[in-house]
Amino acid sequence: MNLRLTHLMVFFLFFAFSSCATVKNKSDLGIKKIVDIEVDKLGDYYTVDTRGNILKYSNSVKVYSYSNFNAGKLAALDVSNPHKILLFYKEQQIIVLLDNSLSEIGAINLDNKSFFSAAGMANDGNIWLYDSYLYKLKKIDKSGRIIDESFPTGSITPEDIIDAKIIDRDNYVIIADKNKGILLFNNLGYFEKSLNIKDVSKPTIIKDKLYYYNPKENCFVSMQLNLFAEKNKLCFDSFNLKSQLVIYENEKFYLLKDKEVLVYDKKYFEN
Repeated sequence: MNLRLTHLMVFFLFFAFSSCATVKNKSDLGIKKIVDIEVDKLGDYYTVDTRGNILKYSNSVKVYSYSNFNAGKLAALDVSNPHKILLFYKEQQIIVLLDNSLSEIGAINLDNKSFFSAAGMANDGNIWLYDSYLYKLKKIDKSGRIIDESFPTGSITPEDIIDAKIIDRDNYVIIADKNKGILLFNNLGYFEKSLNIKDVSKPTIIKDKLYYYNPKENCFVSMQLNLFAEKNKLCFDSFNLKSQLVIYENEKFYLLKDKEVLVYDKKYFEN
């Protein structure tokens, strides 16, 4: 059995067939190098360039932009709620909130008695923070008031956090750590366990499965959370595709390549 056929059989197990037509879209994002991308549940995607400019694309057409050069380097962009987008400027310890047109609707200067190394939107509309001084996951409201916090999780330094975005999805909260792997909390903020997985980029959870991109292998990986073992891989080298980042959302793959985003329907890899 040849390599391509084997790969396609693995991918068939990885994702169920879709009735959607195969789509391959390419967006020209100008001359600035793109360093990050995010995709919301409506299918719109967002790019961040080397200067921190944020562009929003709908159907691969630029519709809105946002820049804030006074806040410093953007550490995390969370678009899980497309009507309440979170920006985390870690060096300045500032949270900025945007609406769906990328207009500012709020800003929070975080407590200077602590240092927060990761942030993200909670499913209830509040904000998760990871306090690296107290080793706690904390939840704050839009005024910055702490409304909940976890027990200490152990020594996790700011340098350990490789992804400054906290993901709250499908009753799980996760943080990516370069030494301990994936830190897994329940949706109440209680630490459950760490998953010893390295080379993780853009982790997310969909229906009790952990998905992430492994940039060293150029593969997209899926694993069942209750089994804690890698189950399936989609390796893009088999399709002569190289990328910096890969996101899977809305049954599509979004691949970042320097100055462009390539959008593939999952059926593209089944043919």
